[in-house]
Amino acid sequence: MATLAVVALASLQFAVDIHSANGEQEETLSPRKFRAFLVVFAVATGLVVLLLTLNRGQISVVATCPGASTASAFQGVIGSPLPGPAAVRTGAGIGSSFRILRRYPSGCPLGFKGYCLGQPVPDFRSPSLPDGRWFFLDGESGFIASAVIDGDPPPSMEPGSCPGSVPPPSHVQLVAPQRARITSIATFVVRATNAPYVSLVAWYPDTPDASSTPYRWHQIGVVTDPRGGIVRWDTRPVPGVRVVVAAVACLAVNFPSSATTTRRYTITPLATRPLRRVPRPSLAVAISIACRTTS
Repeated sequence: MATLAVVALASLQFAVDIHSANGEQEETLSPRKFRAFLVVFAVATGLVVLLLTLNRGQISVVATCPGASTASAFQGVIGSPLPGPAAVRTGAGIGSSFRILRRYPSGCPLGFKGYCLGQPVPDFRSPSLPDGRWFFLDGESGFIASAVIDGDPPPSMEPGSCPGSVPPPSHVQLVAPQRARITSIATFVVRATNAPYVSLVAWYPDTPDASSTPYRWHQIGVVTDPRGGIVRWDTRPVPGVRVVVAAVACLAVNFPSSATTTRRYTITPLATRPLRRVPRPSLAVAISIACRTTS
């Protein structure tokens, strides 16, 4: 408000004529300069409001959708439903750190030239799971959260660098349980670096009592706080079985990273039958299914 007052005073001074009558100075406001004052004041007010809006990082005007080019590295469409237009920002994060450049409506197709990893945002399709990717717009400046986009980069594409970005996940740790034997409700403690979330999968047969039942990977839970999250697995349906548990760092739903770790356990109580030899698990298959949604 103080800024607008200064603008008004400066504009008004511009519009005032100073005349001399009978040796005394007299200030008058000519109609021509009064109109000029109104124009100058309106333009200056608009500029001040725009600057204040940009400083707050909020742009309410929805831009015209630019469309997606087939020449882009990959394409996507702004998802629906969203609480509002999707924001393009100056970096890989939300809030005041990275101001909004413009907004696009739901259904807008966009082309992208790459992505980086930054502040995780809840995925519009699976709000309980965060997405840590931020897409580089192709042909325009700015970055948009992958969480509001229906579309993915090629799996072979490596993340790049952008303002506010973090390195890819490089370390996943199964802190507990440390013992080789687990029973009843087993509690797994997981830690990871720069992972939006971690998914746990277990390698065991669907029917433990049947020696011919093949082993396969099963999802057993996710950790959305990789600094020290917990997954509790009810092992009672599969007693007396040797299992392999894998923890996989996920960049987003259906988009795993290569950061993984595995550990072998035996579920007790032991059955009277001999323990089956565990077939060699495929870690590649574990990674491919770990970050899928369970629905």
